Amino acid sequence: MSYVLAVDLGATNIRVALGTREGKLLVKVKEKTVREGDEYSVANQIVNIINKHFSNAIRKVAGIGIGSIGPLDLKKGRIIKPVNLPFKTIELKTPIEEKLGLKVRILNDAVAAVWGEKIFGLGVNVANIVYITLSTGIGAGVIVDNHLLLGKDGNAHEVGHIIVDFNGTMRCGCGKLGHWEAYASGRNIPEYAMYLIETKFSQLLGKSSLKKYVENRKLSSETLFKEARNGDALALKIVEEIGKINAAGFASVINAYDPELITIGGAIALNNRELILKYLAKYLDFYVINRKPKITITPLGEDIVLYGALAMIIQEPECSTAL
Repeated sequence: MSYVLAVDLGATNIRVALGTREGKLLVKVKEKTVREGDEYSVANQIVNIINKHFSNAIRKVAGIGIGSIGPLDLKKGRIIKPVNLPFKTIELKTPIEEKLGLKVRILNDAVAAVWGEKIFGLGVNVANIVYITLSTGIGAGVIVDNHLLLGKDGNAHEVGHIIVDFNGTMRCGCGKLGHWEAYASGRNIPEYAMYLIETKFSQLLGKSSLKKYVENRKLSSETLFKEARNGDALALKIVEEIGKINAAGFASVINAYDPELITIGGAIALNNRELILKYLAKYLDFYVINRKPKITITPLGEDIVLYGALAMIIQEPECSTAL
């Protein structure tokens, strides 16, 4: 039996799994992503994880797939100026191949995820698929006519920077105004919630369970959605406003790519399925022009990037850029 090594490289954690060609994840390990050193530190960490946990299987491994944070330079197999890691450049493909003697393929994490959905999830026999992650940030992977979209550098998926507010009320982490991610990502929801409380829903704060978090400036996305699930009136109003933003973002994706299927992942969606889908259903028709696709939470859950990393080795996607 031959195996595949799958890597989910995030700014917070690195997850590595040993999987089979049939798409079964056999063993998974996780470490905090290194934040010190040079451009080879992350690659060295991945190599060390593999040597420590999977040394007995390496000689039977067909290759290593990596679903990674970006921005990417796919041709050179590296990350360029990642927003949430303190490195100018992160070299991946060359050092890992040289140290382990295995072929390495890299995709953006959300792009890897949509390929995982295509091969192992709901996308089997579906030609037009979008995967959207609602998490710390917002990202997507897109397949059109069975063709995985990559772009010149591997970054043709930045839907989190779709403009949902031309007035630019909120500033995105990238520095620009009015982006989807500035309103509905885990990183930026607390600031948007505070803005809504101050400008639109201040009369609801007094009786809200959010009051102590707001007064202490400790409101988090997790707390907001938790209280919304518990029925707090203010939390539900804010989550509905976020739902309107999400509907505009999803509609833009549907209008641009015309998918048959959209699957959704990321911690915000996976932990709040009913609330996310409820407001998409309520507001999507205000914005969308193309025929609506099926929209659902991915069945691959938090492992979807690992499945995508597995899939890119097992069945190389048809795309314009060599992996």
